[in-house]
Amino acid sequence: MNIWKSIEIDMIEVKRLYIWIFQSYVLIYFNCASAQKFHYIFEKVENSEIRFYNEVHNDDIILEESIEDINLNIFYGSYSDLNGDLIHFFAYKTDNFIRFKVLDDILVLSASECSHGKIECSFNLLHLLELTKDISSLPDVINHYQIKCLLLIFNYFRVIDDKNIVHFLQGIFFKTFFYQNANEKNKILDLEEIFGFITIFKIDSYIKRNFISAYFKSLAIEHVFYEENLIFLSNKKEMIDFNLFNDHIPYKNLLINNCKILCNLENILTNRYILESFKILFKAIDIKSLIINNHHELITDIIDFHFFNQTLCIFKSIIFSNFSRSSEFVLYELSRAYSLNLKYFGLKNLSINIENLDIFTRKQELKGLLFNNVTFIGGIDRLQSFISSNEALDFVDFENVQTDVV
Repeated sequence: MNIWKSIEIDMIEVKRLYIWIFQSYVLIYFNCASAQKFHYIFEKVENSEIRFYNEVHNDDIILEESIEDINLNIFYGSYSDLNGDLIHFFAYKTDNFIRFKVLDDILVLSASECSHGKIECSFNLLHLLELTKDISSLPDVINHYQIKCLLLIFNYFRVIDDKNIVHFLQGIFFKTFFYQNANEKNKILDLEEIFGFITIFKIDSYIKRNFISAYFKSLAIEHVFYEENLIFLSNKKEMIDFNLFNDHIPYKNLLINNCKILCNLENILTNRYILESFKILFKAIDIKSLIINNHHELITDIIDFHFFNQTLCIFKSIIFSNFSRSSEFVLYELSRAYSLNLKYFGLKNLSINIENLDIFTRKQELKGLLFNNVTFIGGIDRLQSFISSNEALDFVDFENVQTDVV
């Protein structure tokens, strides 16, 4: 009886050992598979170029496009076996269309400081570096995985922040998101994935800003960044009232600097893909405050407020400025927007009917009100009653406010 029991215990241990061996084999197999890397050698040739060499065994690697496995590591130092199984593949020079600070710095170092190095990464680095040599090198098809790898290259090699980077990314947008025959839903998901990648891999903010600028330039939308705010304007010389950015508003702002731009946006955003892309971009740069400055007064019946109705769910704060003849119409359209949940509301340089304003503000759970150079038409008692009875209000900023009793 004891013998059989001993044999039974031994068989259980054998099974456990077999399971352990099998699990270990699986783990080792997948670790080895995920650890497969492309290996490259680079050397500086005088101060004129950096030559990159492709190790022959790179051709045997089966590339799996997985965001979790994207990585790149640079090792500096001497590398003696430049006569081994290497193929000269790419040469970086200072006239490269896309320039990199890390590589430019290597070019100016003395031979004793850094003449050789090695790069390990999980993607075909040299193929993507080749694309940066000349903008005409961009292929007709480039997928979102390759875009992520390019962004990682820009980050690691510290791409030079100049107009070329925007032109390059603009070319990618034309080929990938605007003219490629792909399902719009898939393109939206690709764009979301790319911005998720930018966040996860902590891509530098200036690269992210240039990526967004390239998108807007692809749509012929003139824009500038001011601190962390985005401004849409007709031209770069247009005057901007920076006082519209109020310190009481705890969000980053989108300033639409005149209604002509708003009309253009109305036309652009009838495209569902572009509309969803805008939402993704605003979310990516954490814009939650909308400021519309009617710098050039336009007839409002040419605007159908598609922008309002489709995007206002993003914004937690809205400020209107310089609506001299159309403030009532704008307020009416704003009240019709679905999913509107404002925390802050402001008016500047306009007149407004106090009754309409009171009806609108009572529909929102406001934390702050800002009125600057505003004339209230009608008795102000209703507004004062709303302010005094609303315990959620954190602040009320009144500056140069007057009443015009009818």
